[in-house]
Amino acid sequence: MLDCPTHGSGQHRCFALYAITALAKLDPPQVLSYIEGLVESSHLCHQAGCAAESHIIIEGRNRNHQRTSCQKFAMRLRQTGQKVPETCTIHRSPCLLREASLTREEMVASAFLSSHNLGTTNLKATLEKAGLLGEVEGEFAAHPYSYFYLGGDFPPDFGCPDHTATMPF
Repeated sequence: MLDCPTHGSGQHRCFALYAITALAKLDPPQVLSYIEGLVESSHLCHQAGCAAESHIIIEGRNRNHQRTSCQKFAMRLRQTGQKVPETCTIHRSPCLLREASLTREEMVASAFLSSHNLGTTNLKATLEKAGLLGEVEGEFAAHPYSYFYLGGDFPPDFGCPDHTATMPF
């Protein structure tokens, strides 16, 4: 592990996978700027666990931190049952608002399904069929939002008219 002063993680500070993804796109002077803390790796999707190359850019610290308002906006829209726009109109490169509104559980479940080629909207049935769930006692807890995105197409209330925009895992 490499020590990274800009990415704290509990008692250990590790060089994040997404930073490696971002650094692969840079030339040597840009890498030096990153090491010196002049620029940061930023997730357009606002999901720290995401390593999708198209979601990760290098930008100044202030701009990176300004993106937080977009994530809060997307989450507020979703929590109130409103349609979430695809991108923000504030930043260039724009924030990916739909991805920003997803919960960590949705991101993990979507990545799991995608990495195992299990594109589905019925997680319980898929896991049972694959023998990964075992005995189920009771029901799954209700999801706090109006839908639970699990790979494949976004649901109708995500604001996609053709329901074909998907996450690029």
